[in-house]
Amino acid sequence: TTTTLDRMVFAPGEGDEITVNFDAKGRGDQRKGITVVSNAGRPVRLMVATTVRQFLAAEPAVVRIGDLELGEQRTARVRITSADPAFTPRRVSVRGAAARFVSARLVPPAAGPAPAGPRPAGPQLPGRRDAGTADAGEEGFEVEVTVGPGLPWGMLFATLRIEGEGTRPGDAAGRGRHELDVTVSGRAFGEIMASDTMLRVSRVPAGRPFRRVVTLTSRSGEPLPLLEARLLQPEPASMRVSLEPVAATQGRRWRLTLDGDPGTATGRVSGTVILTSGVPGEERLTFLVAGMIAED
Repeated sequence: TTTTLDRMVFAPGEGDEITVNFDAKGRGDQRKGITVVSNAGRPVRLMVATTVRQFLAAEPAVVRIGDLELGEQRTARVRITSADPAFTPRRVSVRGAAARFVSARLVPPAAGPAPAGPRPAGPQLPGRRDAGTADAGEEGFEVEVTVGPGLPWGMLFATLRIEGEGTRPGDAAGRGRHELDVTVSGRAFGEIMASDTMLRVSRVPAGRPFRRVVTLTSRSGEPLPLLEARLLQPEPASMRVSLEPVAATQGRRWRLTLDGDPGTATGRVSGTVILTSGVPGEERLTFLVAGMIAED
């Protein structure tokens, strides 16, 4: 946000206009303050309020696949909107460590004549016009995301990238290439199910001991043959991990517990917990430890 005022000295009764240039970044409701300081007394505070709409936006903003059973395949769809009704999608791809377990494709618009009546108010949906189909700028387009099979036990994170061509409102450069990244998340469990796939320490104050617990349960209701939990490369080194069955559950429920006492140290919290079991296909499960110790 920048301001321009051609004159800085005014005689009594004179005035001028302040030009405010607002370059929209981010998204959503935004408020920017402008302070005018002079010898006329207390500073004057001006406010600029606006709602920033993304040139490309996804609904939902994050594709949450949910919890899958190992070997399961699941499909979800995300709708893409644009400030340019003539936006043309060209390509979708998936990136990240889990990309080999995720695929995506553009969903063609439904065939048929364009709907009658005036174009609805507000931002129009992007797309392309194909022979014999409705204008995707009016009907919109979707991306279909498929996860699995083959997804390993634990957390899934991948990035869905939508690429295409369009014109930003007021952009003198004209039509150009644009892209949007959308996060795809989910979890895959087999016989061993977990309340979390990480030991999230988050932010803890220095000098205060902490404890984090992940609960492990049996999908089938049979006792879980869990064998050992080991903590590798702990930071701080005072951290310890333990594994024990929950009383009165006959081994169907277990607690994986991380304890730490950082003392006066500050810095990151990290490590890897390796859980071994007698469950076929789930003999070695990994839980990352992540967080930060900061001054209170």
